[in-house]
Amino acid sequence: LEDVPDPLPDREWVVVKIESTPICGSDRKAFLSEKPVRSAGHEGSGTVTAVRGSSLLREGDRVILNPLSGCGSCSLCRSGNYIYCRSKPPFGTHFAEYVLVQDFVCTLLPDDISFDVGSLACCALGPAFSSSKRMNLSGYDTVLITGLGPVGLGAVTIAKFLGARVIALDTIAFRRNLALEIGADIVL
Repeated sequence: LEDVPDPLPDREWVVVKIESTPICGSDRKAFLSEKPVRSAGHEGSGTVTAVRGSSLLREGDRVILNPLSGCGSCSLCRSGNYIYCRSKPPFGTHFAEYVLVQDFVCTLLPDDISFDVGSLACCALGPAFSSSKRMNLSGYDTVLITGLGPVGLGAVTIAKFLGARVIALDTIAFRRNLALEIGADIVL
């Protein structure tokens, strides 16, 4: 733990008070590292507390903090694919009370979704949701989900929500049981 000054907003960079930050599988390496790692904690949710120059967010907005950053001006950033930007500015951990983030990497969080659930929108649910959209997954489909870690379990949840039949596969009994609890039809 370390004390650092509270961040200050500047242009499109806004200050967000963190309400929930999940621990990603990649954070395990940071936890076990003998040296400080300041790039861990790359997703979460919170409330915008300070704005100076943002045209996208206002103080009091509830937001999901998407991972990474972008230059904001290249074709990748302008198309919403900032994750592939080749000129990313550095960004800090979301394992903090207050963080400085770019407004365009924030997604507004509706009032009827909790901060805890909203914080899962990136790594735990985001890849599965994107894949489900690309496949046009529906109740007419059967999907095989291999690996029932957080992303795989998120995929089970989304596939079942869309009405698909789910076959799930994992070597760990605990994860297989979780998949059954959240609705997988067959678990191997």
